[in-house]
Amino acid sequence: GLVTDALEEIVAQRGQVPKVIYTVPNFQNPSGVTLSHRRRVRLVELAEQWGSVIVDDDPYGELRFDGEPVPSFHEIGPDNPLVFSVRTFSKTIAPGLRIGWVDADPSLSETLINARQAMDTCASPAVQLAVTRFLRNGHFSGHRDRVLGLYRERKNAMIAAVERHFGDRAECTNPDGGFFLWLTLTGEAATVDTEELFEPALADGVVYIPGPAFSPAGNFRDSLRLCFATSDPERIDEGIRRLAQTIDRVSGRMGVGEVHV
Repeated sequence: GLVTDALEEIVAQRGQVPKVIYTVPNFQNPSGVTLSHRRRVRLVELAEQWGSVIVDDDPYGELRFDGEPVPSFHEIGPDNPLVFSVRTFSKTIAPGLRIGWVDADPSLSETLINARQAMDTCASPAVQLAVTRFLRNGHFSGHRDRVLGLYRERKNAMIAAVERHFGDRAECTNPDGGFFLWLTLTGEAATVDTEELFEPALADGVVYIPGPAFSPAGNFRDSLRLCFATSDPERIDEGIRRLAQTIDRVSGRMGVGEVHV
């Protein structure tokens, strides 16, 4: 997650404090990494020191299926007006809802409402009503528990598939929640550019996000993001098998005319 020591160094070098600090603290996209408690505490301290607003973008916080929750920024700094948290039901109930909320200092309520109305007035009233009834009727907890079981199973299946089909040619993160794994190619496979790999992989029926898509400088060319949320374990295993085979072919590990089945 966000490296607070590096943030301090950058601010010191530039001699200019940030007005806003943006972070995805839980199971962030693309790595699935969660910001540690120590770094969260330090980030709140820095925000108070600099007068910076922390935009706590947390779409995945409710999707923890393993481990213990890390205290939120609001728990670390109760009623701190510098913490601006954004949440959504699009990751926990259904992706098409586009319904969320903001947890911020009450003095900002009118400003936030005006800003929302300036964008598109409001989200669909019918969808808002459906979500409200879903929550009031007590369906959310049961639904969340069910999908968390699925996500845990699928994440474990993807990690097992990476170990089985890649061996020592790749390493990946092992998140306690969310949707994503970050896979880094190692050894001979590390010479493969994941942007250049995309089209051959797509032709083999596998889709991923190349590492450079997550870097303004085009870094992480030996890495890629995988999503385990929408496929069952059998499909995940087949997808990882195909991806490993595509990498072997592109890197020249497979002989001419050789086919793996």
